[in-house]
Amino acid sequence: MRDRIAILIPRLAIPGMQLGGAERVAIRLANGLAASGVPTDLVVFSSKSLLQDEISQLVNLVDLNATNWLVALLKLKNYICRKTPLVILAQDNRAAIFTVLARKLAKQPATKIIVTIHATLSQRWNEISILRRSLKRKIVRPFLLQTDAIVAVSKGAAEDLVSLLRLPQDHVRIIYNPVISEDLFVRAKEKPALPWFDTNDPPVVLGVGRLVWEKDFETLLKAFALVRKKRVARLVILGEGGLREPLQRLAKELSIQQDVLMPGVVKNPFPYIARAAVFVLSSVWEGLPTVLIEALALGTPIVSTDCPSGPAEILENGKWGRLVPPRDPQAMAEAILQTLEEPRKLIPPEVWKRFAVEENVKLYLALISNIVRKA
Repeated sequence: MRDRIAILIPRLAIPGMQLGGAERVAIRLANGLAASGVPTDLVVFSSKSLLQDEISQLVNLVDLNATNWLVALLKLKNYICRKTPLVILAQDNRAAIFTVLARKLAKQPATKIIVTIHATLSQRWNEISILRRSLKRKIVRPFLLQTDAIVAVSKGAAEDLVSLLRLPQDHVRIIYNPVISEDLFVRAKEKPALPWFDTNDPPVVLGVGRLVWEKDFETLLKAFALVRKKRVARLVILGEGGLREPLQRLAKELSIQQDVLMPGVVKNPFPYIARAAVFVLSSVWEGLPTVLIEALALGTPIVSTDCPSGPAEILENGKWGRLVPPRDPQAMAEAILQTLEEPRKLIPPEVWKRFAVEENVKLYLALISNIVRKA
């Protein structure tokens, strides 16, 4: 396949916003497509990003240089007219709406649109009022039906999407995120710059993610306080967000601040994941948590909430890590303590290879070929 493929990541443009797993996955998908010989454009609102150095030189970075959605819409329309990509992979439901509108303005129906939904939308939309949820369903559904295919990143996310928006099941495909490549293991061998990760230090419990409510680091702090009552340990949370101050206050209230480190965003989290005694995912909802897959591939012992969607699917219902109910500090603490007492379990490569970049790039290319063939 020599036709040009574009990947649209609009959130790459928001100044000061910490990029999450979905954006990292989209960059890895672009790198994988380009490495397979497909001309690949990574289309962004602005190229100023913490992750610029993760973009392969084989990928053509298209900077729309737009400060708002309207300007970006017109520039994306011009891009479609100028480059006429075979397909645009839009990286969330908002990007899908944006791309459908741009294709109409460009009058280029031959350019296909595939939208990848990385979240469990029903859980994300629980944050808003019933009226706004109803409005979102009415707006999003017709636009998604105008795309040529929808990719959900897990079985749970796919089922949620079909149920929430009453979409035809044959319009929704499941393709796992392309997460694992050889680069992950190379970067994990780098020496950690942060303290507490030497061999003789007390065991480190690690959390990684944006400091937002759905990641629920409040429960992780409470669980860690219970762990500290039983044994010596330290907690490191990598990430940034609006809940930094409340979380720091909670650590002081729990009298664990001396054993908690919150250094913010680190460009390379993999040495810390690889050296942690336990990796903990404390989320109340996910789509397919990238960092959980990375921890699994690096062989780090795992404790995760059994939240919708992804953790049970990744860990094969607890075979490769302990699953606990969301928002349950006691259960989480007990699971952490049990995990700290056990030797590391050897994770066979076949467990995480279903999330390998190369494997899932092939699935995307097969989907694109199928759509083009039917057109």
